[in-house]
Amino acid sequence: ETGDLMTTMEGHREGIFAVAVSPDGKTIASVSQDKTVKLWDLATGEILETLSGHTDNVRAVAFSPDGTLLATGGADNEIKLWDVESRALVRSLTGHTKHINTVTFSPDGTALLSGAEDKTIKLWNVEDGTVVQTLEGSTGGVNSVAFLEDSTTLVSGSGAEDGAIRIWRP
Repeated sequence: ETGDLMTTMEGHREGIFAVAVSPDGKTIASVSQDKTVKLWDLATGEILETLSGHTDNVRAVAFSPDGTLLATGGADNEIKLWDVESRALVRSLTGHTKHINTVTFSPDGTALLSGAEDKTIKLWNVEDGTVVQTLEGSTGGVNSVAFLEDSTTLVSGSGAEDGAIRIWRP
């Protein structure tokens, strides 16, 4: 059995790279090759807002654990933090030298991890947008990052050049 398609939401002009669901389960965020971030009402399927600010395709998206912030990362080598309620840009985080593949918040929401094609992982302070640490050692682009529940241990997955999972303690 293939399952029942419940609904289809359309609105991006080009392909979608990633989606995330808000912690309360009411909002979906999608990021696309069309350089936009869309917020969707899950109940109605309607677009709540289109967020613009990236200058190239947007490849990664994550909600903060409390649902108040949205992080997006793209081929413009920038991470953008958005206020979910006001839908305003809070700040841009710069430091990667190639496109960003993945972003994720720490379980307590105070830190953000990003992984990029520059073969680095950056640990960011969410409050002020500064880089706390840059982790190097991947021989391929970093495609996925995650925090363990204790927020002090990190896991990363690298691209085709290396195909490795790494455990980090910054």
